Amino acid sequence: AGGVTDAVESRREPAVRRELSELHARQRETDGHGRSLRQPMTERAMRSGMPQMLLQYGGLRTASTLQYQTLCIIMHLLHDDEPDKVHCRFWWPGLPTDRLKYHSNQYEVVKTHEWPINFEEINKTSWLFTTFNPHQNQSSITDKALAAARYVQNYVDLMRRGYLLLTDYQRVFSLSDEELGYLLEYMRYWSILRQCCGVQMSSDWRAKLQNVTNRTWHHGGPTSIDYPACEMYDLDVVESSLLASYVYKRYHSYNDALRKVSDHDDDLNGKYCTTTNRMVAQDAKYKFNTRYWPIKHAKPKVNASTFPGLLIVDGRIVGRRGG
Repeated sequence: AGGVTDAVESRREPAVRRELSELHARQRETDGHGRSLRQPMTERAMRSGMPQMLLQYGGLRTASTLQYQTLCIIMHLLHDDEPDKVHCRFWWPGLPTDRLKYHSNQYEVVKTHEWPINFEEINKTSWLFTTFNPHQNQSSITDKALAAARYVQNYVDLMRRGYLLLTDYQRVFSLSDEELGYLLEYMRYWSILRQCCGVQMSSDWRAKLQNVTNRTWHHGGPTSIDYPACEMYDLDVVESSLLASYVYKRYHSYNDALRKVSDHDDDLNGKYCTTTNRMVAQDAKYKFNTRYWPIKHAKPKVNASTFPGLLIVDGRIVGRRGG
């Protein structure tokens, strides 16, 4: 295992190694409370202009869930003294006329794949964050999102820099180095689990578990920068490490998003990934977004005849027809 790890480390791009070095240097230069000695003392004052809603918009397969998870954690860190008021949720408009609602008594992080028809109104009291993959065809709505976004997370940059790309959010939210450390600790493990287990795992890893032959690599194979390399991880250790992280222990009881790798999965428990991966390996019926067993508090199934314009899979809205 050490040889595999050494080989992976040796292939790190120089920019990533420099980023690690700079991050470690910043973390050493603190005042004992996680605040960098080089950060201005007005950082907390800058937070007075933070909105009560963070809106995450992105296309499918652009790592939008990773950005959503990041924003959910950040909202908790910003409002650590009011964790019960932080809500992270997914929004699908059931009808084209549905409007995204704003709740003034909550701090919300909302993820959507659909552009809200009342965006101009919502944008007055929220910050937009978006994900973008330059290798995909973008729509006119994506152009609007790129222009309006407070931060654009580029998929290619994420693949090159890995979870360290999330250091960019420190500047956006004026996070202390201590808060950044909490964010990176959790996301280091979650980003691995997101690709290597759950109903939305990497299609390449699913194919490998199911011994699919003559397949086309979704990520371009082991030499590609976005190859997940799930085979090199002890997923029980990774999952247990996430459960031991500060973010999980502090906030998991307030938001179920922090307990899962996707909205379709059950809670992580230290063995969830290896248990469900064995199920995937043993039965080809487990495809993308196919649940392993009924999830507690599952949402009611949607009747496809009620929403003819939407694509319904297993009673859940997964997209629009023809989109």
